[in-house]
Amino acid sequence: IAYQLNGGPEQNISFTPGASVDFTATVSGLAPGSNTLIFNAYDAAGNKDSASTRVVYTGSSADTSKPSLSISSPANGSSTNRPNLNVQGQASDNVRVSRLTYQLNGGAEQNVGISPATSVNFSFSVGRLRPGNNTITLNAYDDANNKGSASLGVTYNPSPVGSLNFNRRVVDQNGPRDPWMKGIADLNGDGLPDLIVGGANGPVVWYAAPNWTKGTISSSASSQSGSAAADIDGDGDIDVVIGTTWYENQNQGASWTAHALGSAGTHDIVIADFNGDGKPDIAMRGEADAVVSVFFQNGKDSWSKIDLDPGYGRNGLDAGDLDRDGKPDLVIGGYWLKNPGGEGAKTASNWKRYKFADWDAFAAVRVADLNQDGRLDVVLSVSESLGDVAWFEAPADPTSLNWTKHLIDRNLDSVHSLDVVDMNQDGNLDVVGSEFRDQGRLIVYLNDGSGNNWTANVVGNDFLHNTRVADIGNDGDYDIFGATAFGDAPVTLYENTPSSTASNKVLVFSKTLGYRHGSIAQGIQAIKDLGAQNNFSVDATEDSSVFTASNLAQYKAVIFLNTSGDVLEASQKQAFQQYIEQGGGFVGVHNAADTMRGWAWYENLVGAMYQSEINTQPLTLRVISSHLSTQGLPSVWNFTDEAYNYDRDPKQGGATVLITFDDRNVSGGTMGADHPFSWYKAYDGGRSWYTVGGANPPDYENPYFLQHLLGGIRYAGNF
Repeated sequence: IAYQLNGGPEQNISFTPGASVDFTATVSGLAPGSNTLIFNAYDAAGNKDSASTRVVYTGSSADTSKPSLSISSPANGSSTNRPNLNVQGQASDNVRVSRLTYQLNGGAEQNVGISPATSVNFSFSVGRLRPGNNTITLNAYDDANNKGSASLGVTYNPSPVGSLNFNRRVVDQNGPRDPWMKGIADLNGDGLPDLIVGGANGPVVWYAAPNWTKGTISSSASSQSGSAAADIDGDGDIDVVIGTTWYENQNQGASWTAHALGSAGTHDIVIADFNGDGKPDIAMRGEADAVVSVFFQNGKDSWSKIDLDPGYGRNGLDAGDLDRDGKPDLVIGGYWLKNPGGEGAKTASNWKRYKFADWDAFAAVRVADLNQDGRLDVVLSVSESLGDVAWFEAPADPTSLNWTKHLIDRNLDSVHSLDVVDMNQDGNLDVVGSEFRDQGRLIVYLNDGSGNNWTANVVGNDFLHNTRVADIGNDGDYDIFGATAFGDAPVTLYENTPSSTASNKVLVFSKTLGYRHGSIAQGIQAIKDLGAQNNFSVDATEDSSVFTASNLAQYKAVIFLNTSGDVLEASQKQAFQQYIEQGGGFVGVHNAADTMRGWAWYENLVGAMYQSEINTQPLTLRVISSHLSTQGLPSVWNFTDEAYNYDRDPKQGGATVLITFDDRNVSGGTMGADHPFSWYKAYDGGRSWYTVGGANPPDYENPYFLQHLLGGIRYAGNF
């Protein structure tokens, strides 16, 4: 047995040889700070095994000195018009800085990647600033776990938004050849979406925002055009599915480990939890036949596959809960496959096929609630030839054939992919598509809110194939990237720089005749801040006399903020009901579900009423529906708040649930694995949106909750 100190020569240790031995050694010559000791054991045949340990030498007394922090950029008290921020500076310690974290507005600590040293320069991005004042706290730790901190304040003033304006930018003039595959995901954990591009025969590369530094995921991976990104193994970073292989993200995208799934077609890939076990599953299909293969995850290297044969289609696949039963269904061009859920999802014969449209076998498919009536609709294009772009309005019973076709545009050539997002941030979902043949037009179709009138905006003519849309710069609007399908194609980004529109007005009503939550003042201020930063004005009152028909007519939405009791008189109730019937919007926050009990119309407007309380505790929230109020939210996020058990399932009244949590993991829950947290629906001529969040003052400092609330206000107000 010998030891090495800090990589030096071996020093023998005296002991009596045997099959198992104990030994002691005195090691001298430790250097100040961190030291590495390696012990090497040899047998008679010369075989060697090693073990290492690290020792911090602090001198004659324990290290109690805290690391110091210096923030060079941005300046304390500065302002920005972007929701993300680059922070730069230096941390130092007399022994070694071993770890660096940051906190946004008092939230959980987020690790910053550093190489431990006595002096460390750092540069990282903080995303999701809330409108108004923000506090960023940096924490530096040394080997003795001493902690030094520094903070800065930043004001986020978002640019007003409205009409479209794009700047074309070439990210890489020499991207992979025949770049069929594209994707967007934050691969290095810096809060900025990165770009993924793969050639038909490899390689697959990624470009790290904001400087688009190129990295390689695989030099040989290939896929027809399908890819998807999600945290497959649950370790907190984003992995990538390319073809029939998923690539495990290691070291913030610096290295990747390939894991085979099995055999399947790879033209289209979607990720969802199809059997409800909490692990991501993967569905994919090719062009050779109609088969859709679903891989169920048992573990990261163990997958069970079923093959579903809908009997039709060669392109196009998406997932969404069409029948509003809490389970993601599969949708292809003209048909959808009903997910039985649970263990039954692993048996192919349990998936039932339903037709909703006559459509070309080669299609691009997107599921979204275009008319925001609480039911998921389907947008289709013809992906490999001349054809239409249209959306199909879902009936109350999606298993019927009573789907209504709404034409968006005619005679486009090979619109190979679709995206559905609110491009101009007017509260309505728009459609993005690109021809990769004929004129090669990249088109944004703006929805006027009816779903029947669409304005085509030709953004470019780059023949883009498999475009992808995301808020790439974290600046509050949606950008587009892609590349042509064949040859040596440049990777192209269209950056959205919108101009402003006129403001709108909402009313915050917070009257209480029962329990009064202590967060009302913070809620009012937060909504006013959201209005100031997002181009709408806010009036706040606890005077119910404002509920007259003439006065309510000036507001796009009325927000019941933690109201309680029978807060409206009979004439005021009549005026409020008339307001909704004439197209007004309602936003219910938390205790709005324990207000005006016994008024059946109001109870149906909210969607469900308070039955019992779940005391404030950590909740793991899951986003299960695409909506204006869930855009940009992580699929799973942690939120500490008070919640409610309800007297009914809001889906029974036609609501679409947006976010759920599993109350089997919390104290006091009674509604099970799909406990509703927020939902929306069209109701009696107007729009209703509700969240149980907002009980406690810290809620109104949480950037995810504020983003969710803002989307709910804009949905209800239709702006």
